[in-house]
Amino acid sequence: MIIDIGMALNNIELSHQDKIVLNDYMMGLSLTEIGKKYDFTRSNADFIIKKITKRVQDYLIGGDDN
Repeated sequence: MIIDIGMALNNIELSHQDKIVLNDYMMGLSLTEIGKKYDFTRSNADFIIKKITKRVQDYLIGGDDN
């Protein structure tokens, strides 16, 4: 089974903040570095990544209802 995460990311709506945080995370920045870069906590960066991950999982399992 092939999973196209890129397709999922293109088909779910992400806020501008979600997109830049995800991009930085995918480029290898740590959650702490991302938080410092955008002036929020590591915990907030972690929340954003987990929220995106959940939305991608939901999309891949059964489409995006959000």
